[in-house]
This record gives sequence, structure tokens and C-alpha cells, in this order.
Amino acid sequence: MVTLISYYSDNVKFDKFLEVSINSFNYFHKEENFIIKLTKQEDLNDLGINKNLPAGVLKFKVAEKIAREKNANKIIILGADTIICSRLDEFLDNNYHQILATLDYAYTIPLGIKNSNSQNHVNADVVCFNDINILSLLITEYEKNPQMFGDYYEQGVLNYILFSEKFHVSYKIVDSPYPESKISYNVRGKGPANGLYGGVLARLQFKDYILKYEVKNDKLYTNEGCQIKVFHYCQALGHFGNNEVEEITNCFIFEMFNEDTRKFLNKISNTSFFSTKFKI
Repeated sequence: MVTLISYYSDNVKFDKFLEVSINSFNYFHKEENFIIKLTKQEDLNDLGINKNLPAGVLKFKVAEKIAREKNANKIIILGADTIICSRLDEFLDNNYHQILATLDYAYTIPLGIKNSNSQNHVNADVVCFNDINILSLLITEYEKNPQMFGDYYEQGVLNYILFSEKFHVSYKIVDSPYPESKISYNVRGKGPANGLYGGVLARLQFKDYILKYEVKNDKLYTNEGCQIKVFHYCQALGHFGNNEVEEITNCFIFEMFNEDTRKFLNKISNTSFFSTKFKI
């Protein structure tokens, strides 16, 4: 089994986030062998990939290209703004389903996709493919008609492939239904807010909930007892300038994460990211 962990970044403002994500992944997967690959925008020419595509689509294309070069059987795609807070058992121990997806905020993606709703809306920044041909299918479907997916890009096509009934893909949403699943692989562990407001307004949606996180036996939990396996900022940071990204990030670090959470996140990331004012 060859497992690829693929990251893509197109901006230096994500460099410190990437260090946290990659280090935290390594913390929980010390005894296992993975190909962890970080690709930056300047690497695209060497991969023969057109850099003019949207960043999210490039993220998928990069993962597909590297996976074929490395003959990867399993492809885990992670966004730069993720923190890995546990071994990813639900991804790593499932070799059956072609796609292993994770829940986005609880609203219906506004693309008119049949069978898509607020409780099965999946996010494209934490996803696992057990079949590279399905990853290729997503990219092909996007490139056929980019306008169809609007500003949702690769996330739009992921939801379209899963729920439109036009494709026969085996999938599992690993943290659904939430909170009954007792695990969060994406944003549901941030609280019941719908996440439609970005920027510093995040503090109005998530602060009270995130402040109640608890650390037990090297694991991070919501106060309702759901284990956070992946924390995803998911604040559209790519759309904000450096000053706004700094303000949003410092809001999370110093206003939302409690002291125990900060200590845990510093430990698993082998950084001082969560005790230092964030500056790009």
C-alpha cells in the first residue's frame, strides 16, 4: 500500500500553517510510512500543470499527477489550514470506498445538485481517494463545464459526483451523521454555526464553542464529547490580504483556543505557533 499525503500552496502566507499541519500529521503517524508531498505554485511547471486554474482545482490536479508518478493506492488531500489532531483511522483503515469525504458547514451548497442538502454537504480540503480514476473523473467533470460549479470549484464537483445520481461512486462521509458519529474531520467540531461569514466575524460564530474544547489522553474533544480528528480553520483565508489573515488567525489563537488546547496544539505541531502572535 502506497499512501500519498498531498498539500498544495500558492501563497507564502500559508507557510506557517503548512508547518503546523505536516508536523501534526507526523506526530500521530510516527510508525507508518507515507509519501508526504508539499507542492507550491512554482513547482507546477515541472509537473506540467497549467497554473491558471483555480487553486482548489490545482490542488486536485497536483495530487492526481503525483499519485500516478508514485503509483499511490490511497490519496489523502489536506488543505494548508488544517491541524491533524489524531491518527486518521477512518481514512487509513478503509480501502473499500472509492471516496472518503468529510462534512462541511451545515448548509446546502447552492448549485442545485439533486440529493444535496445541509447534512451531506462535504468539504474538499480534507478528503481521501482509494481510486485514482475517481479523482481523475472529478477533474474531467470540472474541466468540461467550470461555470457549472461557480465559486465552489473542486468542492462543487465533489458534491456533484457524490449526490447527483449521474455517477456510480462508492463513498462514505466519515464523520456523518454529526454529532452522532462522535468524530469531526473538518468543521463540524467548531460548533453549530453555518460558517457563511468569514473574517473576524468568525469569533461571533465559534468563540463560545471552541473555548470549551477539552484535552484528554492526547486527544482533543468538544465539550459534547466529539473527538476532533482534524481541525480546519475554513475561513476562506485565501481570499483575504495578509493583515486580515493575521487578524483572523490571532483571533483563533488568543480568543478562541483555551490554554489547554494551545498547549496540545503546540505539542503536536512541534511549534510555538499557538503561543506566538501570528505574523506573515
